[in-house]
Amino acid sequence: MQNQYSTDQIHTFNVTPEEEGKRLDRLLADRFSGISRERWKRAIEEGNVTTAKKKVASSYRPSRGETVTCRLPELKESHHPEPEPIPLRVLYEDEWLAAIDKPAGMVVHPAHGHTSGTLVNAILHRYGKQLSDDWDPVRPGIVHRLDRDTSGVMIVVFDDAVRRAMQRLFRQHEVERVYDVIVWGDFTAPRAVIELPIARSGVNRKKMLVREDGKPAITCVEKIKGNGRITHLQCKLVTGRTHQIRVHLSHIGHPVVGDPLYGGRRGTGKLPCQLLHASRLSFNHPVTKEEITFESPLAERFKPYLDEIDMSH
Repeated sequence: MQNQYSTDQIHTFNVTPEEEGKRLDRLLADRFSGISRERWKRAIEEGNVTTAKKKVASSYRPSRGETVTCRLPELKESHHPEPEPIPLRVLYEDEWLAAIDKPAGMVVHPAHGHTSGTLVNAILHRYGKQLSDDWDPVRPGIVHRLDRDTSGVMIVVFDDAVRRAMQRLFRQHEVERVYDVIVWGDFTAPRAVIELPIARSGVNRKKMLVREDGKPAITCVEKIKGNGRITHLQCKLVTGRTHQIRVHLSHIGHPVVGDPLYGGRRGTGKLPCQLLHASRLSFNHPVTKEEITFESPLAERFKPYLDEIDMSH
């Protein structure tokens, strides 16, 4: 087992007889101490693990002697996150889960350059005693993510069984996720379905793009109101790829207002955060099976743009 490594280096090894037949994510978690299976799954999904120079899935079972190459980007943390008394707007909580209204500008979990002030630090302070010991220590309670500059509803769960159940609901598209967004330009169609595959950019690893060899991605769009210059839309995610709404809307010529990564020449203007808000989450509670819906009102930064649209009608 390897326990000394650098996250900025590429590691190559041959599968041993003892490792043969193991799932790739489990094999890597066993080989590299300090990096959980969940974090290896993400690394594999991001294309940072290959065999014979081919991308593989977490469930792949390599053969004895097969060569595995992996890069460890931002996987090893120098320390575990600490509880911090950061105020949280709690929409709902019970003994199994909570719904949080995440503000724009808050990073969900610690990563390079963001070791404190994250949602995880706040979760540890409020719910630390309720959290299962089975968690990835860097992302306790987290079952899905919002970008730093996206506000709105997020679910936090407290034990491993509920975590697995919630992840299954997300994976099987049984969580309804609705976002409000203001985009540049006149979005003329009353409704649209954007079905375009998304992949990680080979040039900028922080950026995603539409590419034929990407993963399937589907966004349902409904126009609320517009004035020709900007348009208020509601987007429903069928899949949940990284930056999906931002990538899809930018690709069809309607980037999110204030988006620093996909906004193109329009940039962010005076906005500190993009106008993208997770306004509603609905699903059947993984324990009680009751249908529940959590809603977050539109953030204050939307108001001047909504007022501008209303004034034109």
